[in-house]
Amino acid sequence: MYLKSGENKSFATFMKPFQQKIRNFDGCIHHDIFPDKENDDIFYSYTIWKSESKVKKYRNSDLIKHISEAVMPKCTKEPIAWTVDEVFEK
Repeated sequence: MYLKSGENKSFATFMKPFQQKIRNFDGCIHHDIFPDKENDDIFYSYTIWKSESKVKKYRNSDLIKHISEAVMPKCTKEPIAWTVDEVFEK
């Protein structure tokens, strides 16, 4: 996510209570948010899901709608999301 200059601390403060809610969402295996090492206004959300159907359920949930409504005004660009598969299965 590309945040407006100076929004990084308010973003982190806002997201902190949602971390566990996202982690507890049905199908979430792992969730974290990482800051960019070179630009304080860029953050990466990294989430692992049990299945594509669980991702879709999350993307249509009230939880992500609430988060998006609060976070989008802090962004300079529309967030980008990728869905990928593992190259080397465990």
